[in-house]
Amino acid sequence: MWDVLTCDPSLEYSITGAPRVANGKVFIGNGISDYGARGYLSSYDLETGKMVWRFWTVPGDPKRGHENETMKMASKTWADGYAKNGGGSPWDAIVYDEKYNQVIFGTDSGIPYDPDVRSPGGGDNLFLNSIVAVDANTGRYKWHYQTVPNDAWDFNSANHIIQAELNIDGKQKDVLMQAPKNGFFYVIDRSNGRLLKADPYVNATWASRIDLKSGRPIENPAARYHKTKEGRSRVTPSLLGGHNWHPMSYSDKTGLVYIPAHEFSTTYRLNPDAQLGGALFDWYGNDLNAERDDLSKSATQIGRLIAWDPRRGKAAWTVDHELPMNGGVLSTAGNLVFQGTATGKLNALSADKGQLLWSFDLGSAVQAPPVTYMRDGVQYVLIPAGSGGIGRFMVPLYGTGKSAVGPDRLIAFSLNGRKELPKDVESDEIVPRPPFETEDKKLVEKGRELFEENACGLCHGSVAVGRRPVGSSVRDLRYMDAETHKNFYKIVLDGLYKALGMMPHKDILSLDQARAIHYFIVDSQWKLYNEKNK
Repeated sequence: MWDVLTCDPSLEYSITGAPRVANGKVFIGNGISDYGARGYLSSYDLETGKMVWRFWTVPGDPKRGHENETMKMASKTWADGYAKNGGGSPWDAIVYDEKYNQVIFGTDSGIPYDPDVRSPGGGDNLFLNSIVAVDANTGRYKWHYQTVPNDAWDFNSANHIIQAELNIDGKQKDVLMQAPKNGFFYVIDRSNGRLLKADPYVNATWASRIDLKSGRPIENPAARYHKTKEGRSRVTPSLLGGHNWHPMSYSDKTGLVYIPAHEFSTTYRLNPDAQLGGALFDWYGNDLNAERDDLSKSATQIGRLIAWDPRRGKAAWTVDHELPMNGGVLSTAGNLVFQGTATGKLNALSADKGQLLWSFDLGSAVQAPPVTYMRDGVQYVLIPAGSGGIGRFMVPLYGTGKSAVGPDRLIAFSLNGRKELPKDVESDEIVPRPPFETEDKKLVEKGRELFEENACGLCHGSVAVGRRPVGSSVRDLRYMDAETHKNFYKIVLDGLYKALGMMPHKDILSLDQARAIHYFIVDSQWKLYNEKNK
């Protein structure tokens, strides 16, 4: 019927969230603020596809003129008067509030992560890390609440937003609820954006509390690594947050919000060469100079399903998981909560008490939420399972074998379901013999640093451990064959595999730097090759 190009293909844009349809319009955001895109939310006419309005989330260059008074206001919160490197993309949470005819959405953080470089001299940097409400008809600004002013940790607020009516301090309120990455659960009056409650749902060391009067966090100064003498800080939650893109759910029957949470630390350190924001980070909270090949250092990591009471600001019950980064949550009217796990289980728990009632081994890790639907009088629960997902790319623990590495499948359940999953065909891939020896350990270590600085692990697995199932679009680099090694520099620098998503890096990496990364990968391949061929 119609299609429309909503992002400039010449810039670093992507779309990671679903569009929302309401009030005769289609609302869609965008992502990849981490690479410099200037975020915005667009509204299109449902029948024609014609753009109705666009709301920019951070101010652009004032020399070109601000789009409206809101951007002029936001520009005063940036040291240079605007967001030079973009930011603030609404990559997921978009909801339509029918009662107040407003669209409410959450925004990403910005780069560089080091705020002293991003906005020298300070400033809150609106509308990064914010929940924003605009008029659904016109896109005009109504109100905002910023969860992390002057963010330094990528604690964005693009996570899911739930609308409800709650009795807060004896008064019935129209509220929105969010559990963003920073570890605090927020209850906000959606008629005016006023903060009603903010309580930690996981351990949060970057701030002691949120001041309800000002709405601002009471920060721990030691958490700001860019201000410390050492240029580093260990912070909880981690860069991946206490809760991320995995959908949470709310039950009107229990009055509880079910949060797929995880709790582990990140050590941030300044590094001006890091492509992803001028800072580096590790996933364990260990010193970055420690041996990073030891993936068993995971005692500080834990996954958790939290049944959160938003009125009392505390957990009603919790269930711990073996791994962090588990699937989204579905709660039903039958007093049930469904969640898939990183270890490949689909669990059904009682919504009021968290008692495990039923479990099924899916054979593959889960990131997405289940959904439920009715057909011919039969209720089904449907879940996508598979070992992919960014959790496997970014979290080294997912490459250790604890996570369920199985096929990608869509699996449906019903009370009278009797089928069994087909047997998996295990494949023990042969590790090709690397093409040369890597005696230069300094070059290998330099390659390791460059691999980290240039965010190669986002696709190929942190510390180059990216156990991928056969047939995956992003292969484990330790399985590179002779032809791939031969073409390594054409692939990395010139974009030989650009059509497959591997972009050219000749403007980012020198030939010597690419050579160091190659040595690091070859060294990693030797370790796996020797392990497989004892």
